Amino acid sequence: MRRLTKYSFNISYSILSIFLIMLFFGCSNTISEDHNEELNINGNWVRIGQSGPIRIAFTESGFVKTDFGNDNMYEVISKYATTNNVITIVDKEGYSCDKPGEYIIDNDDYYLSIDLLKDDCDGRIITTIGYWTRSNFKELISNLDSLINISPNNKDYYLSRARINMAIGRPNLAISDLDKYILIDSSNGEAFLNRAAVKLADDTKGAISDCEISISINPNDKNAYLILGLAQYKYGMIEDACFNYKKSIDLGLTYLANAQYINCEDYWKTQ
Repeated sequence: MRRLTKYSFNISYSILSIFLIMLFFGCSNTISEDHNEELNINGNWVRIGQSGPIRIAFTESGFVKTDFGNDNMYEVISKYATTNNVITIVDKEGYSCDKPGEYIIDNDDYYLSIDLLKDDCDGRIITTIGYWTRSNFKELISNLDSLINISPNNKDYYLSRARINMAIGRPNLAISDLDKYILIDSSNGEAFLNRAAVKLADDTKGAISDCEISISINPNDKNAYLILGLAQYKYGMIEDACFNYKKSIDLGLTYLANAQYINCEDYWKTQ
């Protein structure tokens, strides 16, 4: 029987950058005080994670089960509660975290996005944040294909299909749809941020450019500063990267303080 020895991971630059390429940060950073639409998160959600496929299952009874490997073996079972668009997760069984974690969630019929609000447990953060899609993602993509053929100027269809492809690890298809979305609407900073994260693997300058556009639209987006820092570090702009890592930490990504300390120790000590 396969069990994880830890619920946390050792975060290095290379692991974190690959992980971000897989997950493509870009969920809303805003807490909704009047979230009128009922959140439909019950059931199974899947994605390609840091160590391969992963599945989470939300139950009507208030439990969320995490299956590393998507092989019907739940390693962590937690309780959850939602208030507006904020979900609070409290681990109950398995290799778990001592304190609750809070996340901002958003979903539609095609994908679920989860962004960090407050959590001190690194392992839960990296196994939770990012884009997820339903288990029948092939059917969902086929449905979006048909809708796009009927309404090729509907930007939302391209964004939904892009985010499904983000969740299942198809970066080239994700970029293609994000390109189409941005041609129709260039005012969405999250779309530029999504594209930046995908570009980070093979187009560092493009990733930097997209991050800068995203930040000009959403100047308090912690994820944009993180991905900009990753791109700059990869491009050799170490001082600029450390400045933006620090900015992302100040805006809420506190788990990066230890993860990036070895890379930025000399620079941060002068601040």
